[in-house]
Amino acid sequence: MNTPIKKSHYFVLSSYLIIGLLMIVASLFSSHLERELQFAKQQLDQTVKLKSQVENLYQHARNRSVILFRLVNSRDLFDIDELNLKLSAEASAMILLAENIQGHTQTETTKRLINNLLDEFRFNYQKQAQVVKLVLEGEHELASSLLVFDTLPAQEGALAMFRQLQAYYDIQFQQQNAHISDTISLIKKYWSIGLAAFLILLLIAGKATYDRLRKTDEIQQSFQQQLTEKVNQRTQELVLDSGILHNINEAVVIADQQGLVIKTNPPYDQLINALEKLENNTIWQQLEQLFYGFNALKTQQLMTQQNLIRQEVLLKSNEEQHYLVDIFVIENSQLNQQYLGFLLTDISHFKATQNELEALANYDNVTSLANRHLFQNTLQSWIKDNKNFTVFFIDLDNFKWINDTQGHEEGDRVLEQVAQLLTRLLPDSANNLVARLGGDEFSILYRETDELKIANLANEMITGVKQLYQVINPSKTLGCSIGIAHYPKDGTNREDLMRHADYAMYKAKEQGKNRYCLFSDEMNEQIHYLYDSEIKLHRALEKQEFYLVYQLQYRLDTLSVSGAEALIRWESAGHFISPAEFIPLAEKFGLIQSIGRYVLQAALAQLATWNHQAHPLPRIAINVSTAQLNGDGFVDAVEQALTDYQINPNQLELEITEGLLMDHLSEDNKALHKLQQRGLEIAIDDFGTGYSSLAYIKHLNVDRIKIDQSFVRDLDYNAESYSIVKTIISMGHSLGLKVIAEGIETLEQLAILRELGCDEGQGYLLARPLKPHDLSFDALKPSQLNL
Repeated sequence: MNTPIKKSHYFVLSSYLIIGLLMIVASLFSSHLERELQFAKQQLDQTVKLKSQVENLYQHARNRSVILFRLVNSRDLFDIDELNLKLSAEASAMILLAENIQGHTQTETTKRLINNLLDEFRFNYQKQAQVVKLVLEGEHELASSLLVFDTLPAQEGALAMFRQLQAYYDIQFQQQNAHISDTISLIKKYWSIGLAAFLILLLIAGKATYDRLRKTDEIQQSFQQQLTEKVNQRTQELVLDSGILHNINEAVVIADQQGLVIKTNPPYDQLINALEKLENNTIWQQLEQLFYGFNALKTQQLMTQQNLIRQEVLLKSNEEQHYLVDIFVIENSQLNQQYLGFLLTDISHFKATQNELEALANYDNVTSLANRHLFQNTLQSWIKDNKNFTVFFIDLDNFKWINDTQGHEEGDRVLEQVAQLLTRLLPDSANNLVARLGGDEFSILYRETDELKIANLANEMITGVKQLYQVINPSKTLGCSIGIAHYPKDGTNREDLMRHADYAMYKAKEQGKNRYCLFSDEMNEQIHYLYDSEIKLHRALEKQEFYLVYQLQYRLDTLSVSGAEALIRWESAGHFISPAEFIPLAEKFGLIQSIGRYVLQAALAQLATWNHQAHPLPRIAINVSTAQLNGDGFVDAVEQALTDYQINPNQLELEITEGLLMDHLSEDNKALHKLQQRGLEIAIDDFGTGYSSLAYIKHLNVDRIKIDQSFVRDLDYNAESYSIVKTIISMGHSLGLKVIAEGIETLEQLAILRELGCDEGQGYLLARPLKPHDLSFDALKPSQLNL
């Protein structure tokens, strides 16, 4: 706010300084004109004086001529002597005037005229002297003749010079007089202009000064108003600060550098009410009296190195009350020294909440055991200790049946009893950790590595879990499968140990459940095989190593082509990998959907090519996994592919295995129902192996069932297989379904199937899986099959 005022002051000062400078310049210029006027007046006075002297000289010359004439005509000696004396006096006066005029003559013209006049005067004086001499000698006639004919003409020449000089001085007088008049006019003019300019500048400066002063006054008033507002605002802030200081829950203390208390608020006053000898205590002594864990000397040393310290302490009068002490330096240019601020925050509630959160974050709310998070952190810590230990991975057998039939409350009760059993078997919590990882999975960290002790513990857990539920419900056996891995033999990091223990547990389940299995080198090799297989499958998708072959399907009554099944093949670096090997791995690694999308796109692209080539292929069948059916966007992907390749929906058949369909009946049926509504055909693959009834098939509303090749393989010599195949064909027809047999490899099998009325068939006898360019869509002739 001071800057505009200073600028206004500088502006006014500058304005008047300029006016002062202009006045000085005008004064100097006026002085110059005055000097010039004075000089002109001096010149004029000199000219007037010289002119007067010239006039006097002229008058003396005339007087001399008159006296000389009287002298020539006078006969009185006394009169002659008197006239001669006058004549001498006039001559002396003329000489003095001439010398004076000559001494003050400045211009060349006047000097020349004066010199000529003096020369003429001298010449005339001589003539006059001759006339006087002749008069004194009595030669009046001769003197008169000399006067008339010689002296008077010379006198007239001198008088003419007098008149010329007088005229010159008259001109000089007039010029100098005009110069003086011009100078006076110029002075008046300049003074008028200067005065007008001075008045204009004075008005401008006055106006600017007035404006500036008015603006300065406005600025001053604005500044005063802002200052007043800031003072009021600051006053309010101080009042609010004081209100906050006195009403917040935190205890606040301000002390000087020596620790003497300057200001406190009511919460702090309440804290120190019970302290004794408070008058002379410093803040450091008070805090040491109040809290456990507060070291005044150490804190003061730290404050010399940093400006902020925070530490957690415990109130001595109530050990369940935790405080957070913040100590900070208060410094400001307006303060005469540094001060210390102390903020004491009661964090007891936060500590309780923190403990609850830690319990929620680290412990299972059903069993109160450590959860996965705490287990993994503890496992990582044990690995850092680099001491041998054992990891147990436990999965309950038949627990899903308990949840489904008895309800989740009963399931939770079982989990609690299992947790109590495990805790009872491993009471030493300092050297063991029992955790529930989630669902019906438990894990144990066991400091022991002795094989016998590990086996005994595993058997006790298996026996204890089995006996536990037999007491509750004798009709259903609860068991557990246990996988065991050792550190560092079976893994040196958390991921490897958990994965290996988990893998060993699944091996225990594969061996019949309710048993334990130690991780072994063979399992490690199997894991590496699975890991390598996963990498190879990913690479196969990236490098497009998969391709499709097609096995034609025929009507068994006419042996004409009724369709084809698309079969995926994988060949990597000249090595053929069987679908029976890589399809389960793809399902395990979550790659089956990517492979399924490839099969769908490639099969429909090939079918579109055949359609354009006018090959009579009624339909093409592709195998679909349950993961595909349950995956997001499967129905949309099929519809989009049909649109992209312009395929009629009834030309595409989806084959789903009976076993997978029965396991996921409700989920898959939604996708199948949508696809059927759009015209696609659905076939049950490997029918007869899933032990399902034809009532389910009717419920699913499928179009075709495929008899599993295991029944066709021994159809000609196994009565049971024959009976099963006959029943499937008969009941399928009764439900309006088409029946196709797969795996036909002999003429006997073909003959029996035709006799039983099977609609379609496929197998090596009819056609092998071939690449598209090797296929023939012509009907088979009986002679080709030796029928």
